[in-house]
Amino acid sequence: MLYLRPEASLLDFQNYVHQLEVERGFDNEGLVHKCLFLSEELGEFFELIEQPAKHGLIAGELADLLIFPCAIANRLSIDFDAAFAQEKGIAAGTPLTQVQQLLGTQTSSLASLGLQLGTAIGKLSKVVRKLENIKIGTHSKEVKAQTALVETVMALCAVANRAGVNLEKAFRDKEEINKTRTWIVSNPTVAQV
Repeated sequence: MLYLRPEASLLDFQNYVHQLEVERGFDNEGLVHKCLFLSEELGEFFELIEQPAKHGLIAGELADLLIFPCAIANRLSIDFDAAFAQEKGIAAGTPLTQVQQLLGTQTSSLASLGLQLGTAIGKLSKVVRKLENIKIGTHSKEVKAQTALVETVMALCAVANRAGVNLEKAFRDKEEINKTRTWIVSNPTVAQV
């Protein structure tokens, strides 16, 4: 049975996502697959912010967006607590709600913060492309996977703050909905171009 402790740290979320993927049969999907899903969720977020009547659904999309950096970190054996300590000086075990609070209130628009999140996801995708030896060009800038993952989650926290969303609560609410869904496992093999 899946369990996420109250006041969960990023490592707790990461471990929960691992259990979730095993339970739902998604644990064999690769890095590229997870980056594609992360990009899809970002697109769904942008669709919602373009429609003020649907802003109430943003929390669920932000919860979905949190799953994929955790899944990618799991595949790369990156410990989020250690990564955030190294990259941002945030003590291991700090609850996600406190990580959000460290960022403070965001004054930029949701669209602007969403673009920052998109930039972080783009950098993360570039790292994954390199790790998977998918060649596109020679002008890529080296970015460590750990740094890219931390920046993605920090950008996600900034968006959540601006939207007034407690990511832990949104994640828990979304999981209650997801428990009632039927999951279809996709083909974990993605053709490389």
